[in-house]
Amino acid sequence: MHGGAASLWAVLAVSRWNASRSRGCRSRLALLTAVTALTLPVSCAAPRPEAPPVTGVARVSGKIVHIHPASSRLELADAGRRFSVFYSDETLIKSGAAELGIADIREGDRIVVTLDDAGEARARLITLTGPLREPSPPPEVAQEKDEP
Repeated sequence: MHGGAASLWAVLAVSRWNASRSRGCRSRLALLTAVTALTLPVSCAAPRPEAPPVTGVARVSGKIVHIHPASSRLELADAGRRFSVFYSDETLIKSGAAELGIADIREGDRIVVTLDDAGEARARLITLTGPLREPSPPPEVAQEKDEP
């Protein structure tokens, strides 16, 4: 329920509570309904918890769900579970024989990540498993035409 709809619902519940104050149990139910409606948007807006780093394996694969450049972290999903791996400037990123940079991967790409150490989630090699996309073309520069 959106904030505006919840507020309208709460106002209606409070006015219903005022009309039925003498009815005892119903008034408490109306008040409880109003309080629930006012707190519902707050509880639904809680941020999603961060996906835990993968541990105990040498290689993982999945689809990139989110790229967190500030923390050098990729959030992946595979078979209904989410996990994170960390990358650095030393991480090699490839698609076939082509070497890429972190700017060349996007959310939605399927990748295989080879980790540095089985105990840590630091990527040594990231391999794109899908077809290599064409790089985005540079913006066209308007050229002046010579008028005859």
